[in-house]
Amino acid sequence: DRDLYPFCAGPGGITTAHPRELGKNLKELKDKNGKAFGEEMYKVAEEGKIKEVTYMWPKPGGTQPVQKVSYVTKVGDQLCGVGYGAWRDAGVPADVLKRAGVARARD
Repeated sequence: DRDLYPFCAGPGGITTAHPRELGKNLKELKDKNGKAFGEEMYKVAEEGKIKEVTYMWPKPGGTQPVQKVSYVTKVGDQLCGVGYGAWRDAGVPADVLKRAGVARARD
């Protein structure tokens, strides 16, 4: 019920680390509803802070989009995410997010 993976992308958006999307432009990614979540990741990422970005994406091996959340930060010129893609239908307890210091990015 989880899709756990790290990812990073350079200032131009090209992924430098990703299990399935290596070399693709993160800034160009949109979800099934047209939300430019890659751009949002760049907008909210701050060094020393972890931010949450939500978007609609199919689970691995699936086709039906469900709400997904990824956590992003900035390390030097890299956007890095523990694309801890916690699927909203699997749930992430609020107290876990609070202890992790996660700040939610608003849609």
